[in-house]
Amino acid sequence: MTRCVWPVNLLHHSVRGWMHPRTLGLIVIGDEILNGKVEETNSRIVCKAASPLGLKLMKITAIPDDVNVIAREVHEFMNRFDVVITSGGIGPTHDDVTFEGIAQALDEETYTHPELLHVIETFFGFTSSETTPNDPRLRLARVPQSCELVYGIDCFTGRQSFYPVVKVHNVYALPGVPNLFRTGFGMIKEHLRDTRVKFYTRSVYVTRNETEIAGFLSALADKYSPDVSIGSYPAFHNSYYRVLVTLDSQNEGVLEEAHKEALAHLGSDIIDYEPNPVRRSAECVYELATKPTDLGRRVLEAIQTIEKALDQYTLDQIVIGFNGGKDCTAHSSFSHAVSSEAQSGCTKLRSGREQGLSIGMQQTVGISCARI
Repeated sequence: MTRCVWPVNLLHHSVRGWMHPRTLGLIVIGDEILNGKVEETNSRIVCKAASPLGLKLMKITAIPDDVNVIAREVHEFMNRFDVVITSGGIGPTHDDVTFEGIAQALDEETYTHPELLHVIETFFGFTSSETTPNDPRLRLARVPQSCELVYGIDCFTGRQSFYPVVKVHNVYALPGVPNLFRTGFGMIKEHLRDTRVKFYTRSVYVTRNETEIAGFLSALADKYSPDVSIGSYPAFHNSYYRVLVTLDSQNEGVLEEAHKEALAHLGSDIIDYEPNPVRRSAECVYELATKPTDLGRRVLEAIQTIEKALDQYTLDQIVIGFNGGKDCTAHSSFSHAVSSEAQSGCTKLRSGREQGLSIGMQQTVGISCARI
C-alpha cells in the first residue's frame, strides 16, 4: 500500500474573500453497528459540531472490525480529507483492531507507547512488569509508530484530561462507546477549530407543500450558487409548517440577500416557528415581555407577579393552582421562564424594561405551572 500524501485542501486558499473550510471525514468502525446490535449515535455529534468548528463534513462511512478494510478506508480518507476521525475499535479485546488498521494504512508497525503505557498502568492500577505479555490491557498501549498523544479538557469534569486521544498524522482515533467518544471529541475540538472560517445559516418555515415552492427554490439556488447552499426538508407530521427551507453560506452579505428574497417571495406562507421551545423558552418569554405591544405588556405583568411571589416566599410556601384553562397554560410557560432565569442568574434580557425584569434571586426555583 502506498504511503499517504497530504490532501490538497490543506492549502485553504481564499476565494471571494473567505477561506475554504477544511474537509472532514468520519469512519465508524464496528461489527455491532453494521448488524444493528448497537445504535450508532456518535456521527450525530460530529455532524452538529462540524460547521461551528469551521469544518465541512464530507463523508461518513461504517465498516466492520477488519484490519484490511480499516486500512483501506483510512488510507482513502487520509488522502481525501484534511481531518479524519475514527469511532470505535479501540479497546482490550480481539476485535479492537483500529490501531492496527491505521498502522497498516501507513505501512507502519504498532508498538507499546511508553507514555500511554504509564497512563494505562495508572488508570487500571497495575504495572506491566507484574503481568503477562498477553494481558488484554496492554493492547490499549499498542499504537502506530508515528502517533502522538493529544490531551485536552474533559467536558464532563472541566479539568485536564487524564487519558489522551491518539492522533496519527491527520487521523484522530476515538473510542466508540458514546460517552467516551463525546469526551474524546470534546478534548480535540479546539485542535480542530478553524477561527478563520465561519458559516452562517438562516431558516424559513413554510406552510405550503414542497411541490408548490420547488420551482422557486430551484431558481433561487441557481441564482446564488455557489455562494449559498439551499436545502428543502418536508415535515409531514408537523402541525405548524410543511417545509423547512435552510440557507447556508460563508458570505453573510450574500446570504442576507438570498434570505430577503425568500421572505419576499414566500410572504404569508411563512410562520414564526421556534424549533427549540423548551431550551429557549425563557429567552423567548423575556423577549416577548420587552415588546411595546398589548401582549408584551400583559406578559410583563405576569412575569412581575411571579417574580414578586418568588422574591417574598420560598417555593414550599407557594400554593399553585392550575385548572387547565388557557391562562393557566400560558402562566406555566411564564413560571418556567422566571425560574430558569433565576437558576442561571442570567441578566442579558433585563435591558429596555429593567423595572419589570429584575429577578433578584440566585437560588434554583422550579415551578411547573402556575396561576398567580
